[in-house]
Amino acid sequence: MVEAEIVMLRALNLVEEKYGKDNIEIVTILNNLALLWEEMQKYSESISLMKRLINIKEKHLGKNYSGYIHDLTLLIRIIKNTTMIDEVKLIFQDVCKIDESNFIPENKNLIRNLYTLGEYFIKEGMTEEAEEAYKKAINIDEEFCYGDMSELAIRYFELATMYYQKNRLLEAEVYLRKVVEIYDKQTNINHKEYKIILINLADLLIDLNKIDEAEGIFSKIVELDEKVLGINHIDVANSLGDLIKIYRSKKRYVEVERLSLRAIRIYINYFKLIQLLSEGFESAGTRHHLARICLITDRLPEAEKQITEAWNVKHDAKPYITARLIWFKIALSFLESKPLGNYLGQLKFILQKEDAFMEWTMQPVLDHIKPQITIKQHALLSALVAAMSNKINLEKLNVIEEWRNAKPEEID
Repeated sequence: MVEAEIVMLRALNLVEEKYGKDNIEIVTILNNLALLWEEMQKYSESISLMKRLINIKEKHLGKNYSGYIHDLTLLIRIIKNTTMIDEVKLIFQDVCKIDESNFIPENKNLIRNLYTLGEYFIKEGMTEEAEEAYKKAINIDEEFCYGDMSELAIRYFELATMYYQKNRLLEAEVYLRKVVEIYDKQTNINHKEYKIILINLADLLIDLNKIDEAEGIFSKIVELDEKVLGINHIDVANSLGDLIKIYRSKKRYVEVERLSLRAIRIYINYFKLIQLLSEGFESAGTRHHLARICLITDRLPEAEKQITEAWNVKHDAKPYITARLIWFKIALSFLESKPLGNYLGQLKFILQKEDAFMEWTMQPVLDHIKPQITIKQHALLSALVAAMSNKINLEKLNVIEEWRNAKPEEID
């Protein structure tokens, strides 16, 4: 590649001497050299050439010349490999010049690059630029729908999440509803994805004090779980927990009792089934599931026994299982008013591993034990579950003093 670079630079010098540095005749070699430098990871030089190429074309062919979006798309592709924030902002100013009314389907790659640019802005904490990049891409995508509605749903959800984090709840609601509309029109719905979207919308509606509508969505989730998983599946019990919280807030205690009894019956039956299936199979994973059921059904000594026995065979467990066992140790310490020891340090050590994270549905447990522990303890347990479910939430634990001061401790 070095030899090719030398040849192209000589060719560029010859063309510049013959036609001048701003002549339209040199844009082809500028483009080729920019691509070569991109391949050589000379991103700064490549970006500079592409910007020069665009300026030359605009001078000779006018703003929004034919091929402008193609050139801009290439520039975005190169810029996403850099950390040059000022350069990114300059590129984004060019992005904002795009007139959606002049967009043609052949330029659809720009949409994906705009999304990529939005992701870059999010990573760099540039939320305003990310929002504008996403909205511009979404506007084009909605106008020239290419049939990939699942991709559009993802971007709606990301924009809704962005708005939610900025406490712009009404705007977050608009885009979450758009996601739900897309899923509602699909014939083969991914149950797990659809359920997550519905839960997010219901939680948002609660924040907006639209309790009745949130109740309707949680009821829909229960019906969905029953239809897909069966009426006695443990996920039905988990979903009933969300509905129970709504009824409790509305002081509808008859429904609270009825649904609570049903959820408990499901948990007990699940507990018996797991015990039956686990005979002769003493895995940490199985026992941590049993402990979860024990906590919900107020069998604290049994929960402690399961965790102790799981800890004894943890050497065969994956890191995310070990992390969960430590979480149970912390929760049991709170429930029994025992010293915490350095469980947080052990958990901090485990969470340094990439495979220590796995989605974990623990809200029913957290809701059940909430009256038995302090607000501060409940907040810590909730934050730990969120972090263990998704690594992106790990940084948020640093606002908690106990976690911040805990020193990582390797587990024997």
